Formats: sequence, structure tokens, C-alpha cells
Amino acid sequence: MKNSIKAVVFDLGGVILKIHWQRTFQVWNLPLPKGNPALTSSLVPSIDRGPNRPSLYLPHYAPFLNYERGTITGKEFYQSLVQDFGLQVDYPTFLLGWNACLGQILFGIEPIITQLAKQTPIFALSNTNREHESVFRPLSIFGHFDHLFLSHDMGARKPEEAIFKQVEEKLNLLPEQILFIDDLTPNLESAKTRGWCIGQSLDSPEQTKAVLEKHGFIF
Repeated sequence: MKNSIKAVVFDLGGVILKIHWQRTFQVWNLPLPKGNPALTSSLVPSIDRGPNRPSLYLPHYAPFLNYERGTITGKEFYQSLVQDFGLQVDYPTFLLGWNACLGQILFGIEPIITQLAKQTPIFALSNTNREHESVFRPLSIFGHFDHLFLSHDMGARKPEEAIFKQVEEKLNLLPEQILFIDDLTPNLESAKTRGWCIGQSLDSPEQTKAVLEKHGFIF
């Protein structure tokens, strides 16, 4: 199948980078949500807003979605959090906590990326924001990537169909020529609907390698 794949597209959080949402809560001096698996994965967590108030689940929170689409700034997102659930930190502390969730490159993934780059063009497709980009962009692993498709530059976010269509157009490839590796099922299902080849991996370079080998890449 390798010859049919003309590009490999990776998610970042949970596939290339480790995410530590508990660090964000600690910097902001917020209690950790009990039993929330998001604190040990790339899933964005809920925020407890106190007694008699529903938790704020960021992936359903319009300012967060717009922040990742690049239609509002980090400062505007911060102001929304202060207004809507009373985040009691100043803006520099907000930024410190927000960026603290970005962890290290997953152990073992860089050799895989290095070898893969010799065999095919490599891209990223990530729901992210300008503040996080400023932290991860300088990492050496991204020197192996041909381009980073970032939601805040594209005006859309996964799993919206528009972002996958933009990637196809910019790569000038048919959907079936693209292999997409992500940790989240909704994103993979959306890509599959477009006709992309897909594979799932969560904090596991071994899973990523297995997906790539299934499609004919050699390590």
C-alpha cells in the first residue's frame, strides 16, 4: 500500500507531543477534576466552576473553539474564561498555565519521524493556537515536517470537514493518497468520511509505527 500513500499527516498532541493538563490546573491553582481521563491524555478537560454550577467542557465552549480557529486572540479567550467562570489569575499567569500543558516529545517518536521523512513527505494537522505554537514550533523534530497545518491559521478545526478539504487542496492530493494518524476517534471518522486512510495512536510511538508499517513504510 505504500505506493498509494503520497503524504502522512500527524496530529500533534497525543501523537507527537505529550500533553499534561494537570500542569495547567496547578499553575492556575484550580482543583483537578476527579476521575477525568483528560488529565493524562491529549483530551481537553472540563473545568469545575464550583458548587451549583455546571462544569465548563472546553470542546463545547464557543470561545475555545473560536480561539483554535484563530478568530479570537489569546487575550480574548482569557477574558472569556474570567467572565464566564471566574478564572482568578492575571493574563501572564494564564499564559504560563496554558502553555504548561505542552510536554516533551513522546519518547521513541523522533527516530520514527526521522526514518519516515526519508520515504515520504510529512505534515501535521493540529487543533491549536498561536500561544501553543510559539512553544512547540522551535522543537527540532519539526525540522522533518514539510508543513504544519494549524487550526488557527486555517479558520477551521478538526473534526470539521473544511479543514480536511483545505489540506487536500494545499497538498494537491486525492483523499486516498493521504494517511492520517490521530488519537481522537471523531477526527479520524471525519477524515475517513473524506476518503483519507486513517490510523489511531494515543501516546504510543509503537502504535504509530505499527500503523505506518501496515501501509508499507519500513523502519
